[in-house]
Amino acid sequence: MIVLFLSNYINKGLKIKNDGPVKVQKAFAEIMMAKDSIKNGNFEESYIQFNNAYQGLNKMTNELNGLGRIVVNSTKYIPYFSKISSGSHLVTAGNDISQAGILASKMLKAFKNVKSQSDQGQKISYLKLFQNNEENLKKISVLLQDAQNNLDDVNVDDLPEKDRVQFIAVRKDLPQINSALNTFLSEEHIFVDILGGNGPRKYLFLFQNNQEMRATGGFIGSYGLLNIFNGNVRQFFIDGIYNPDGQLKNKIVPPVPIQKISASWSLHDSNWWPDFPTSAEKAIWFYEKTGGPTVDGVIAITPTVMQKLLKLTGPIDMPKYGLTINEDNFIPTVQEQI
Repeated sequence: MIVLFLSNYINKGLKIKNDGPVKVQKAFAEIMMAKDSIKNGNFEESYIQFNNAYQGLNKMTNELNGLGRIVVNSTKYIPYFSKISSGSHLVTAGNDISQAGILASKMLKAFKNVKSQSDQGQKISYLKLFQNNEENLKKISVLLQDAQNNLDDVNVDDLPEKDRVQFIAVRKDLPQINSALNTFLSEEHIFVDILGGNGPRKYLFLFQNNQEMRATGGFIGSYGLLNIFNGNVRQFFIDGIYNPDGQLKNKIVPPVPIQKISASWSLHDSNWWPDFPTSAEKAIWFYEKTGGPTVDGVIAITPTVMQKLLKLTGPIDMPKYGLTINEDNFIPTVQEQI
């Protein structure tokens, strides 16, 4: 009976060892396709692909559980069977990533629907949107941490040589993703405050042209004032920088190097110090002197930042201008407009 039991057990192990890699590779191919779908904004498709991967990996998990977790984990010490242990950890990691992907796809689909509602003129609370998805973010964080722990237990030598580079890249990137997500969740109170969850907030935007060098990233050619409360954008006013400069009644003596080109100092030259908070405080001071309201914070944006944002959002249609803006044409288009 013992011989028959061991024989059956070994056959199961060999079957998993031989068939498992094919099933795992198929599931991970679905995960990679889902990642591309998310990048292209196809969240319905990414949800289906992550779900397919999850279903496939779940079957593998059940097969491995049939061997017994303790026994499976101990196979890493047996040269010929160590692939079963590595495969088990890889399956669990893939399972976690698939579940995290399913939750992320749902969230991104919700964000897409909100954008559509916003385009139709409906008022959207970004704070409420964040709060509604906070629980999912926490679940994703737990799943990705478990995935990271399991990937750490995979022996790279047990993987097919063609898959090793990609595996090492994923194992290297995952801790950074986890760290960023954990930091975001631990600092959520700041996010709530920024979005006006604790009262109305005003932010001064400084649009800096990084083709004209200044200490904080570029010459301030225009500015914006954002009013937000409870996650609802009440107003986003944008204007040329010389309009408030023209309202400055007092003549401010500039730092000595600026005196060589100008006898006065104003908002467009306020970013004099490389230390951003110092320059930001000076910008607030100048803005108040021109009759502007006291603001709660300063945000500087350069064309490069906009390029990076457009890389994340994808192209944005601007029918009023007959244009579609993307990361490649943003800078030349803006330069032409200016």
